[in-house]
Amino acid sequence: MADTLNPPVIDPGTASDGPKEALRRYRQGNRLFARQELTGALTQWQAADQLWHAPAVKTPRFAWPHLRAALALLLSVAAVYLLLFGLFPRPPRPMDPTAMQSSQPRNWLDEWLDTGRPPAPPSHKMGMREWWAKFSELMGEGKPGQPGENGPGMRPPLSEKWEQLIHRYGRHGMMETMDLDYSIMAGYGLSGLGDFDASVEVLEKGLTKTRDAERLSEIYQGLANSYYFLGYRLSHGGLAEYDLKLVRKAADAYEQSIAHRPKIGSYGNLGWMYFLLGEYRKAESYSLRALALDPATDYVRLNLGLTYLMEQKFAESHEAYRFVASHHPPDEVFMGGLNDLKEVVRDHGGRHPFAYLMIGYLSINRGDIPQSQTYLRKFVSLPQPGAYWKDLAEGWLANPNSAVEY
Repeated sequence: MADTLNPPVIDPGTASDGPKEALRRYRQGNRLFARQELTGALTQWQAADQLWHAPAVKTPRFAWPHLRAALALLLSVAAVYLLLFGLFPRPPRPMDPTAMQSSQPRNWLDEWLDTGRPPAPPSHKMGMREWWAKFSELMGEGKPGQPGENGPGMRPPLSEKWEQLIHRYGRHGMMETMDLDYSIMAGYGLSGLGDFDASVEVLEKGLTKTRDAERLSEIYQGLANSYYFLGYRLSHGGLAEYDLKLVRKAADAYEQSIAHRPKIGSYGNLGWMYFLLGEYRKAESYSLRALALDPATDYVRLNLGLTYLMEQKFAESHEAYRFVASHHPPDEVFMGGLNDLKEVVRDHGGRHPFAYLMIGYLSINRGDIPQSQTYLRKFVSLPQPGAYWKDLAEGWLANPNSAVEY
């Protein structure tokens, strides 16, 4: 009977389905056979057999003329690109640090390839001081050049040209924006470079140029920082000395800063300013306000411990130092607290023996047992603020591990 049947016609679209369509037709033939429709069943089985053994559909090859056309187009675009950049090279941007890092002569290939495109990120990141030195050299500050405001043949100092420079060479190139305060940028930049006198001059001028509370807060905070560091110097022993007149100016500027916009840092720094000025109640108040906003500021809590010590609040002072030591801060935090205590010993002699005890305590937690032993023995030899503290010191001398916070 199969010989008398016409062969089934398979649609090309259906044939591409392959085994899936073959299985469907095979099952359809089974259903027809069960209904005694033998001819229809045989037709479906033959179609399934053809689909199952159908040859794989070959993907047509890409026509060679089309490929040649595509390649010709790409080569033409590349040629035009190279021609344009070769004939009209752009100089690198003056503010590009990578352009300022090397003064070596370049060969013809480097010159030809330098088309002003963005360079690869430099392997060496320039710091602020290095960048400023390079930029000052680039602009020829203090050297004969174009006439400026400082006299014939001399260029004006960069601090006077900051606004124009930032306007011309901002992150996004030429720009006009009211969001930038050039006095703040210059003042903080000069302060970061250690030129505090120039920073104060620029920031004081900036006070006359704005009434915005946010900017005034930033300017006063920058002024406070610069005043403080103008009066700050390290002695040969690594301890700090302060010009209290400039500390007073810094405190006044911090007060102005928080009057326009309260900040955690300003509160904490005010606490330290008033400690240096001997106004311990104010120092305590501002330190507590800073910690209420951010309890994790270690330097403020160390300042508070020092203030409590000067106020003869020994239990509160010990708790402040214990709180800092208990979460094992970085070594510089320990060193800051230790140096502040040593300055109290230096400036006040034996009038505050509790400072010796706290130096011993912090030294143990820092891992400096010899220093702790020296200061704890000194504490025991002095008139005591109470038997409890003497017993505590003797216990730490006998077993330093008992003072370690885990």
